[in-house]
Amino acid sequence: MLSDDKKNFALTAMAGVLCLSAAVVARDFLGRGIWFDEALTILEFAVWPDSLPGVYLNYSIPNNHILYSMLMRLWLDNVACFFSFSNPILRLPSLLCGMLFLLSSLLLWRRHCSAFSCFIVLLAFSASPLFAIYATAVRGYIFSMIAVSLAIAAALAACENRKYAYAGYWMAALFAVGVMPNNVVAIFAASLLPFILGKLPLGARNVAKYSLAPFACLLLFYLPILPKFIRVLSIKEGWTSNFAAMLAFYLSTALVFIVPLGLSLPSVFRRGRSARPGIALCAVVFALPSLFFVLRNPSPFPRTFLCILPVWMFLFAAGISRLEERLHARLPAKAAHLLLFAAALLCAGAASAIFAARDSLSSIVSRGGQDDFFSPYFMRKDFNPDRTVERLVALSEKQDGLVFADIGSDYPSLTFSAKRFGLGDGFIVHDRPKARVEKFPVLDMPPHAFVVADGECPAKATCERFGLVLEGEEDGGGLKQRIFRARRASAR
Repeated sequence: MLSDDKKNFALTAMAGVLCLSAAVVARDFLGRGIWFDEALTILEFAVWPDSLPGVYLNYSIPNNHILYSMLMRLWLDNVACFFSFSNPILRLPSLLCGMLFLLSSLLLWRRHCSAFSCFIVLLAFSASPLFAIYATAVRGYIFSMIAVSLAIAAALAACENRKYAYAGYWMAALFAVGVMPNNVVAIFAASLLPFILGKLPLGARNVAKYSLAPFACLLLFYLPILPKFIRVLSIKEGWTSNFAAMLAFYLSTALVFIVPLGLSLPSVFRRGRSARPGIALCAVVFALPSLFFVLRNPSPFPRTFLCILPVWMFLFAAGISRLEERLHARLPAKAAHLLLFAAALLCAGAASAIFAARDSLSSIVSRGGQDDFFSPYFMRKDFNPDRTVERLVALSEKQDGLVFADIGSDYPSLTFSAKRFGLGDGFIVHDRPKARVEKFPVLDMPPHAFVVADGECPAKATCERFGLVLEGEEDGGGLKQRIFRARRASAR
């Protein structure tokens, strides 16, 4: 057995490796362009409301991750304003939240699993494209993961009758659903962990005590804005293929956690008959997202259930912890430690291979819609709204013309960049989901226009819609934001 000093050193080393992994993975993506959902988060939810209560009341679409939008409002007012609102500064809160998630999970989960098993699982996550996307996103996903991780720790601590643990579980649940209402699924999954691990008998009273809490918190948080909440629930958006969305979610997570998954499975198959109820509940935890993918039409975006991953990660860690116990029981200490170190290297190697192949994996899992896990368009170097707007400004100055951004061109990112350049709201004309532009403002002036679209076909459709003639494509555009030159049919 290791001495306390060696255990503390090992724990510190693990925490350092996780932070280093997170920093290295996120480094190249902090400066990437602001994309659709991020632009809405900043402009519509963090900046536009006149106060923090206004952020809460401005719940018109599910893009408003309310508590995260409040965090961003505080960040913009007190920190980002001193750094010209640069992209790395706007993304820094999420990276800090990502590191906080890794460290808090390592420290809290080790009370119920070995520190090394927690480290293996968290290393797989911190070195993955998944972490690179969401730990640098101006969105509330990684912020939610902290709440889910705290809910896991608090629920298990409450089983041991620790003071204030049950109240902490409710607070964590309220925190999670306050960021995104669909986090109720993740907290419900976390509420089953005491029964899966055998810390509580499976009875109606215990189930009600833990599993009804997330739904009560959901009602408590959204009751003051219930009409808006109901309207948001009625919004139809997502993937048209339910099976493709479900396959993308499960295949992507299986690839990201392929080593922890492989190490934890033997512990499941070696458990006795008395553990069957726990195994059944474990299957429920992993199957929960599939119910929504199958039953809802259109199917939810795969990222909708991203925040259930901390619960899955905890279960992986619990399985690896049992494997570690058997290794220490059957092998000499040095041999067991060597095997565990090899497992850590295997995890790091698998994560590196997945990261290197992220573009290929993206094309596989995105056949039914936008990839959310490996290499979506906004993570690629040729997506650069600032450069596109800068080019549009130069073209407009050279040849006076209006700019129209097709809805598929990620127009919020262009409007955000235009504001950053100090341009007025009318510089870029675009449709909104429920407000279609019928004609260009002052269409009789000037004779030329520039259409931003993600391809020639939508650019032609836009030209036909406004009675324009497509003349050709300009250079200087980017991914999803190609620039096409057009003129009025009567102009020469």
